[in-house]
Amino acid sequence: MRQDSKRPLTENEMCKRVAMEVKDGYCVNLGAGMPFPVANYISRDIWSMVHIEHGVLGVGTVATDAQKDRDLMGLGRRPLSLIPGAACFSSVEAFTMLRGGHIDLSVLGTFEVSEKGDIANWLLPGDCPIIGGAMDITGHAKRLIAMLTHTTKKGKPKVLKECLLPVTARGVVNMIVTDLAVMDVTPAGLVLTETAPGYTPEEIQALTEATFTVSGDLKEIPFA
Repeated sequence: MRQDSKRPLTENEMCKRVAMEVKDGYCVNLGAGMPFPVANYISRDIWSMVHIEHGVLGVGTVATDAQKDRDLMGLGRRPLSLIPGAACFSSVEAFTMLRGGHIDLSVLGTFEVSEKGDIANWLLPGDCPIIGGAMDITGHAKRLIAMLTHTTKKGKPKVLKECLLPVTARGVVNMIVTDLAVMDVTPAGLVLTETAPGYTPEEIQALTEATFTVSGDLKEIPFA
């Protein structure tokens, strides 16, 4: 492996990888921040609907300048577009969809995740609490992917044995996607299935507090 090919994923590349998990017929909830652009990369060869808690089912891509409409603002005030057949409704109905178990896949940004699938994404010390839809999403989505950078800006691990920050929900994460790795959360623990270009399992373990096993089918993260 050439040394200059070793690099973490960009946020857009992380979104591309997550988008590969969207299957035909899925209703997908995308969280604020890092996950929202996942909608840009969902394959047009499959039929799916993107849901946000604001009250939209049928979110398209993040809107370009020509498409921007101040009445269509997504999470984090990002302008969004709609696909044909989209529906807009109140946040009450949006949360009813969540609580009713109608969301096949949710993708949430997070501060920390544990080897047991616990997720912490609502409070950083000294910051204003972010109490939003995550409490409802984590309790009712059929499948949950956590997106985060593998370490903090100071190089401390975010994939931990136990979350240090207040936990949003316990044992709910099915897959972890970071800028260095893709991991499955299983009853037996974390399984490393994919790595960022040029990274070895040993290098990723050195940046991960939680221990993991390595899949026999380990591969570099694909972007087909």
